[in-house]
Amino acid sequence: MAFTNYIVQSFVFAGIFFGYGLGQFGRMGVSTAFLLGITLYDAQMVASALWLRWFRFGPLEWLWRSLMYGRPQVMLKSRFRSIELSGMATIESSSAQYNMRRCNVGNAAR
Repeated sequence: MAFTNYIVQSFVFAGIFFGYGLGQFGRMGVSTAFLLGITLYDAQMVASALWLRWFRFGPLEWLWRSLMYGRPQVMLKSRFRSIELSGMATIESSSAQYNMRRCNVGNAAR
């Protein structure tokens, strides 16, 4: 979501401060600009948290990955719940869980 948030902030603040938008550069006070920045940041954090409940990454991150891999990437999160293993990474699907078990068995035998 970092890339998406960065681009959204750039467009919003360009529209507010530059001449082709509201032209507020040099007119808006420091405290007002600071509050505006904090407000947008807070709104983005809430929106990002809600977005990431359902999707693996942000829309621009999805676009970037799809273009780099040459095919559309899976955007929705797995329908399986995450399983937290003690001292291990979080597993998000049954196939990943199977692979994790298989790797642990192989490592224990060595």
